Amino acid sequence: MERVVMLQIPEKTYALLEKEARGKGVEPAQMILEWVNQVVRQELANATSQPAKPSDTLRALFGTLKCDVVGVAENHDAYLAESLDEDLHSV
Repeated sequence: MERVVMLQIPEKTYALLEKEARGKGVEPAQMILEWVNQVVRQELANATSQPAKPSDTLRALFGTLKCDVVGVAENHDAYLAESLDEDLHSV
């Protein structure tokens, strides 16, 4: 099954893409499809050959730091409500 994807590309970018595609004797859409396929294959290869990477830098720290503060996750609603209440009363 194939899917249709529509892209809005800046005119200057498309002009460069078109020129590159013309040089290779293919349509710009074909070049884009080849690039997407290449990126997906690389991502799949990386996912199977390397351990999963955290999606951001902060996630890499989860579970690595020691802290005496406990109950933050369990009581986060209460802490947020307390902070919001303080903000509302300071106005």
